Amino acid sequence: MRDWKAIARKTGPLRYQMSESDCVPTTVINGMIFVLQRRIHPRLLNMIWHISVESKGGSGWVTSQLLSDLLNTWFKLAVYDRNESDVMPFESRIIEGDAAHLDRNNTIVRVLNAGGVCCLTVRDGRHYILLLSTDGQRFLAFDPYWNRTMASADHQTRFSEYHGLVNTVISRAELMSLLKICSNKWVHVISPIGAEG
Repeated sequence: MRDWKAIARKTGPLRYQMSESDCVPTTVINGMIFVLQRRIHPRLLNMIWHISVESKGGSGWVTSQLLSDLLNTWFKLAVYDRNESDVMPFESRIIEGDAAHLDRNNTIVRVLNAGGVCCLTVRDGRHYILLLSTDGQRFLAFDPYWNRTMASADHQTRFSEYHGLVNTVISRAELMSLLKICSNKWVHVISPIGAEG
């Protein structure tokens, strides 16, 4: 498992969305901050927001693929514009449909175990959450949509050991069910190069 306190010292707590329609950029930015364990460049932040705030609905797939392509380009080329100090050893990819599963040799668990994150569509593609870690049976996640239960003392106590980085736990059975019933499913993976095997 991860050293949540050490990561939180570098990143601070993850961020909540500020409207009803910014779960995608908020989740991707949280994922980048978590993987890099530092702030991200303002130019990249601007591009993520520009591409991913949905204004006309739709499936969100095009937005996710554009974001994945943008991140891959950033990882490879930002050094040449002096926005990063070196080529970044990360990659971004969308897995969709039957490839998004928890069966043997699945990408989701491999990525999480290698230090990556998975941005996961839920509610039939209408919301995005961030998977951060797994022990095989539980998946630790961050849901960027603030609701009253997250403000309760019980909830705060339950997740205090994660220092604002985790606010939701999903069982393996729940995640398998989410992946099976969602007709509009994809997972945006951000990981160290080679983590997907």
